[in-house]
Amino acid sequence: MTQQNSTRPAGRPGTTPREPRAAHEDRLATATENDGIAVWRPSELRPLNAATGGMLSRWIIPPVDDGSDYSVSEWSLTRAGWSDRHPHDELNYVIEGELYVESGGKTVVLRPGDAALVAKGETGRYWAPEYARMFAVYGSNPEGETSDYFDYWDIAEATGS
Repeated sequence: MTQQNSTRPAGRPGTTPREPRAAHEDRLATATENDGIAVWRPSELRPLNAATGGMLSRWIIPPVDDGSDYSVSEWSLTRAGWSDRHPHDELNYVIEGELYVESGGKTVVLRPGDAALVAKGETGRYWAPEYARMFAVYGSNPEGETSDYFDYWDIAEATGS
């Protein structure tokens, strides 16, 4: 008899067991195991550093070192903006507030329930004149490239108000 490495019920369609990919080991180390389901518990939203106080974030599902899979974060902007360029697609889903997203010379305004995708390799500019809270999903990056541009600004400093 062969032992399965899965807690999925045997013999049901779509339940072919597979070995977990080694790249997920770091990510799974941050999760708790609950009957074969990886569970990530919420952590506090925090600034990246002292200079980014209007932007708070936390990983929900952290990225893996080789970028072979998606990752999910929660973040917020309070009278602040953020720009970045990633080697993967980035989808932002607005939970609260109003988020402005600019990429490729086009700007959209997102409200709760709206989502926007900035394609890999493009620079995305995100800002909230007042407040916005979002979920971000980063697509896979199997080549393992790194992001090469980041910028943060406070709306008050940028506008002088």
